[in-house]
Amino acid sequence: MDYFEFNSNFTDKKKRIKIPRPPDDEKKKVVEGVEKDRTYAIDAALVRVMKSRKKLGHQQLVTECVNVLENMFKLKFVR
Repeated sequence: MDYFEFNSNFTDKKKRIKIPRPPDDEKKKVVEGVEKDRTYAIDAALVRVMKSRKKLGHQQLVTECVNVLENMFKLKFVR
């Protein structure tokens, strides 16, 4: 993680500060890693719910998993 501090003694004739952006391939790797972590979290939630309930209808399973996962990340529903 990068930390930036404001330097009040800094002067520059251009009055412009450039902060380099990370390369696109690095950003893509981060997004893929987050998606993989979320997939594992969803799988774990499904297993936990089904172990505790044994039998559950699809809609009830979805509702239970959403309730478990809503604190971890914002869910998108794709139809």
